[in-house]
Order: sequence, then structure tokens, then C-alpha cells
Amino acid sequence: MKDGSFPMQYLGDVLTPKRLSLKLQNKICEKVDSKIDHWAKDLLSQAGKTTMTNIVICAIPVYTLMTSWVNEKVCEKIDTSAMSFFWAKDNNMKSAMMVSWKRITASRKNGGLSLREAAIMKKVMNAKKIFELMNEEDKLWVSIYKEKYDIWHPWKEKDKWKGS
Repeated sequence: MKDGSFPMQYLGDVLTPKRLSLKLQNKICEKVDSKIDHWAKDLLSQAGKTTMTNIVICAIPVYTLMTSWVNEKVCEKIDTSAMSFFWAKDNNMKSAMMVSWKRITASRKNGGLSLREAAIMKKVMNAKKIFELMNEEDKLWVSIYKEKYDIWHPWKEKDKWKGS
């Protein structure tokens, strides 16, 4: 990437004025895989793998999920990498799953390990963006977005809303 042109790297993430291409989004998966490749999977217990998955693997895509639209396939790849790491018996990453991934990602209260799924994190981050868009006009990105797309708030500006 050249300096001063898009796409550019900022805070470890790719910035572009358009939607991120699938190729650029796959860099998130590459970051996750590069972290996993350096860990001695056969030396970690399931508790250690749970901690590493929650603290490292699930944290890597958070900034990108907060700032960009991410494809569902990328979320699935991240979850697949996390699942493969969690169940790996040695460094070849191949092992049978003893419990369903849905059960493992369930909350501890419901008998799971509270591992985060990328698709659910994506929904949470999108909901946060929608909340900010609807309620926080003082943020720069919100004012730019509203000016560009002429968005109004249906229950704050009653004179603009023409119900049927």
C-alpha cells in the first residue's frame, strides 16, 4: 500500500472510503491464524485454550467489527479457526469435537464456556453503531453520515415524518 492513498493501514486496520473487499477482510482471519500458529497447542489445557480463545482470538477482530462492515464468511472463518484451536490435540490442528460449538459458546450460566462468536460480536457492534447514529449527533462520523445520506430521526423530528 502506498502512503497517502486508499486503502491505507491505520491502527492495524485497513481504511478505505468504500466497503472493504473480501480480500482485505480476510486479513483479519490471517491475523487470527498467525497468532494460533505460534502457540504450542499440545501444551495447553482446555482451560488455557479457553482463556487464549477469549482473550486473544476473540479480541483480534473487535476493532474491525466496530469500524467496518464485515462479511459473514469472514466471521465463520474466525469461528472455525477458534474452534480448530480449541479442539486441537497437537500442532496439526485436527481433532474430533466432543461438544457442539453452540454449547461451548453458551454462557457459563447455561452450561457453556462463554466463548464469543464473531457473528454475534458483529451484530453487537452493528447495534452499537445504529444506537450512536440515532442518539449521538455530536459525534463527527454521525454528523457526516447523516449529512451524506440525509438521515432523520422519526421520533425526534415529527414534522419530517409523514406516516400513512
